[in-house]
This record gives sequence, structure tokens and C-alpha cells, in this order.
Amino acid sequence: MGAQTLPPELVYPDTLRAPNDSFSVYFHFPNSSGEVRNSLYDTGSHGTDGLPGRRMEFRTQYDTVSVGSVNTVHDQHLLIPVIGRTDTFLYRLRFNGVPQPLPRDYRETHAGRVTYAVPEVYELANVILYLSTLSDSTGNHPTGSDYHRAVDEHFGGMRNHALVRLLNRRASAAPAGFDLYYSFRENSFGFTFDEFDRLTPVPYHLPVYFNVTSTSATATFMEFTDLLYLVQDFAERSDFRRFYRTHAAYYADQVRQQRELMPVERMTDWLDNEFTDQTDHYVVIFSPLIGGSHSTRQFSLREDLVPVTYTERVMFVNGPAGILAADYDVRTKQALQSGIVFTEIDHNHVNPLTAEHIALVKERMSDLVRWNGRAGTGYYDSAYATFNEYLTHALFCLYVRETYPPEVADLVIERREALMERRAFPRFRAFNQAFMSEFARDKRTRPLRESYPAILSLLTTD
Repeated sequence: MGAQTLPPELVYPDTLRAPNDSFSVYFHFPNSSGEVRNSLYDTGSHGTDGLPGRRMEFRTQYDTVSVGSVNTVHDQHLLIPVIGRTDTFLYRLRFNGVPQPLPRDYRETHAGRVTYAVPEVYELANVILYLSTLSDSTGNHPTGSDYHRAVDEHFGGMRNHALVRLLNRRASAAPAGFDLYYSFRENSFGFTFDEFDRLTPVPYHLPVYFNVTSTSATATFMEFTDLLYLVQDFAERSDFRRFYRTHAAYYADQVRQQRELMPVERMTDWLDNEFTDQTDHYVVIFSPLIGGSHSTRQFSLREDLVPVTYTERVMFVNGPAGILAADYDVRTKQALQSGIVFTEIDHNHVNPLTAEHIALVKERMSDLVRWNGRAGTGYYDSAYATFNEYLTHALFCLYVRETYPPEVADLVIERREALMERRAFPRFRAFNQAFMSEFARDKRTRPLRESYPAILSLLTTD
């Protein structure tokens, strides 16, 4: 990727003059402009997000340098040499790398829709991960289907490729693991193949950053973009595009079944009655090579001085093959599979409300290990993250109770409670039973978004 964009830091090839040791930075946006005056002795820097149409001018008493944002999702820093009254300075102007605005034609095409897909480059990333040790270490190495056997047969000889070996070495160094797995996988969603079979960025779906072990630790992952030249080489040497085309009918059938088993519109209708949200486009991205590591990302329209008017939520989940092989009726399969994406969608509702009540959440979960048996190991290490897991899964149980027959709901809820206990949330069953009893449909007098204090009262310390 670095070869396709400017380096993140450049030095201006000429030297400016500022005999009074002062300068101005002019910000030019599509809908506004502004000026900041400063001294060369200020060790800071000036900058803005690198969105299209933005420009900065660095002006001294005699000289002017004008810089436009051209590096899209990547940082763009310009170091400007300046001779002052008694000394020479190196001043930094910066554009921050950010996702680009969702294009108008894209918004108009996808507004009000739910998209289900196995994107080509995303599947390429999952094939590469499947060949690496990250597949086993993160629990993402499903086996047994004709597709898995086809992957092993076609790509087995690529396990010694430089990219796979690099991922293996990086994964063996703590604390990589899920950080590397998620970052490599999710960033691939921001790329496509062009007409010359070259990997090309889709800038409005980049970048996606992950650090699941800590919210404050230095990032330890490598992104898909950092390794793009090796990904390109892997795709060419393995003849990946032919493999993907050969299995196009399989992917289409998987998409059809995923749509039936994950009725997102039904879930969002229920959630919209309980929470305020403005989501224009839901995207369910999946791969037959994912074993259960799920996540969600949000992309929004961002324009100068204009509030967010379009929001897209992308859920990365596993495919339907596992549940289709289970010995359940169709409704039960649908309810079970729906839990995968429901608990990603409702994070978008729950997390902001938890943040508003974070002081009470911390007080109620002060002895965090009682609520999260793996607290302190990099696994939902805060009261905020732990409570979000409790409530998102409890909401799913309430949704199932209210939208499926009792015999289906009972089975799904029992399995969900057992799952949460296996995930080391020992008090989930008690919390969930109290939550469903207290906030059953016939007892709710207000939407759940207005009941947060009452929900938090269920976090008893006995």
C-alpha cells in the first residue's frame, strides 16, 4: 500500500524565511476557512483530518506553502524548514488518515437495505489466515466440508509462502493473536481487484484498527494494508481469483441461506422500538472459514460542518454451514444463527448508553472478577466492556422470548446462558433471568433505552 500512496512524512525541498519568528496556518475546507497564528518556538504542529477538498497554507512574512490532502486514509505529514531570526526550525503540517466519505451513488444504492456477502478480497484474507497458525490459535479453523477440503487442496502448497510465514512469526510473539487476526481480516474489506487483477483500496471502508487486548496499550498488530505487496503476490501465485470464480455458486447459495437464517430486518424492527438509532445500511460480511470470531464496525458520511446523515454498520460473522448441519427445525436454526449478528447489532445501541452511566456500572461491578472470570487477562478487562457483553446477550434472549415460540426460545436461551458461562461470565444466568422477568413485554412501561438505571439495579453484589 505504501508504494501506491505518498510516504507518511515528507520534507519540503526548500527553506522558508520568517525574520519575525512567526507564521500563520490557513485552513481551507470546502465550506469554510480559518487562520491560526503562531510562533516558531511552539513545538506543536497544526493539522486536520485528511478529507477530500481540504487544504492548508503555511505563511510567513515572505513565503507561502500550500498543501492539499491527497493521501486519503493514510497520515500525510509535511516537514517545512524555516529560517527564523536567530535559528532554523522544522515545522510539521499534518493531515490525519481517516475513512473517506461514503460516495453519493453508494449511499443512494444501499440506503434502507441489508447486504449479505462473501467479498472476494475478504475471502482471500480468510484463506491466508486459514493457512496460518492464527487460524487455530483464534479458533477459526472449521473443517469437514467440501469447501474446506477444496481450500486445503488448492492452497495447501502455499503454507510456505512468505506472507503465511510472516503471520506465523508475528502470531507467536505476545501479545499478538486476535489483534493481528482481526486487523488483517477486517482491513481486507476495504479492497477490491481492479480490471488488471491488482488490489485497489476502497477508501470509504478504510481504515479499521483493532487492539482487543487493551484500550490504552500500544497497537501490536499489522494491518492488511501494510502487507499488501505480499497479499498481491499470494493471490497471483495461488491463482486465487480462479478459485473464487469456481466457487461462485457456492458463495451465492451461502448468501441465500444466511439471509434466511439471519433476518436482520426483523431484529432491527424490534431494537428500533426500544432504542433510538439511525442506521441506513446494514452489511453482513461472512466467510465459510470463520469459526466464531465476530465483530462490528461503523462507517458514516463525514462532510465539513454537516452532521452525520448516513450510517452504515458492518458485521463480520461466520457462515451458515455449521448451523445447517445441526439437527434442529428451521425456526430453531434461525433463532440460533440470529444470535451471532443480533449481539453485534445491539452493541451499537448498548455501548453508548453504558458510557452515559459508566460511574454506576463501575460501582456495581467494582469486584470485576466476580462478573468476569478472565478479567485481567486482556479479556473484556473493564466494567464497561464486561457489562456490554452481559446486556447485549440478555437483550438477545429477551428478543427470542418475544418473537419465537416458547419451545424454541427455551432451547436458545438455555444454550446462550451456557455459552456465556463457558465464556467466563459466571453471573450471566442470574442476571439474564432477572432481566427477562423484570423487563418482559407486559411489564415494560417505557422503552429499554429509558430504563438503564433500573437495568443496572439488577447488578446485585450478593
